[in-house]
Amino acid sequence: MLACKRATGVFFLQWSFWWPRSISSFADFYFLTINFLFLFYLQIWIFYIIFYVILIPMLKYNRIIFKEKKFSTLCIYNTFSAEFKLDNKKKCLKKEQKNFVLLKKRENLNLN
Repeated sequence: MLACKRATGVFFLQWSFWWPRSISSFADFYFLTINFLFLFYLQIWIFYIIFYVILIPMLKYNRIIFKEKKFSTLCIYNTFSAEFKLDNKKKCLKKEQKNFVLLKKRENLNLN
């Protein structure tokens, strides 16, 4: 409901800027009205495509963040570039190996 009110407000605000000071005939009025309504409709679709088709999925699926429970390391994989993903995976694996070695040392110390 709020989005509908906001869109209506934006519509009338833009209408006030687009509306000419003098209209000579009904044809001009009709053309301007239809033209503006079409442009406003087009604008809504452009915003819809930008936000709901491009931006929100990009932000949502840009990173897959998961926490490794055993070693408690945070690994971030970027889904856009495969090279970065591989590099980051190697870094994460190195961190996990270091943590694993530390864990082994602690276990050995506890046993001894």
